[in-house]
Amino acid sequence: MTACGPVFHRRRSMTSISSNIAAGSAVNTTLEQQAVKKAAWRFIPHLLALAYFFNYLDRTSVGFAALTMNRDLGLTATQFGWGAGIMFAGYCLCEVPSNLALYRFGARKWLI
Repeated sequence: MTACGPVFHRRRSMTSISSNIAAGSAVNTTLEQQAVKKAAWRFIPHLLALAYFFNYLDRTSVGFAALTMNRDLGLTATQFGWGAGIMFAGYCLCEVPSNLALYRFGARKWLI
């Protein structure tokens, strides 16, 4: 007994504890999703700008290579254009499946 009267302690059942944990994890999951979404919206524009820069750099390098390569190989501008287009189309078509395979098999197995 305390100075104010008897103290009654309520026993918690396992279901109330697990429901509190589930509610807390739902809040954490929502908070985590909001944080990831906010970070992604801040990060994606910079990533796209970087990708655009490397795309421009790659296409420019191919153009500079064409200045001497066409003459050495005897290619016309049309033939070189078709070759460069096929290379970039193949690169775009194979990039996604390659990354999916990398995720599935892991870098160690995929890069060997």
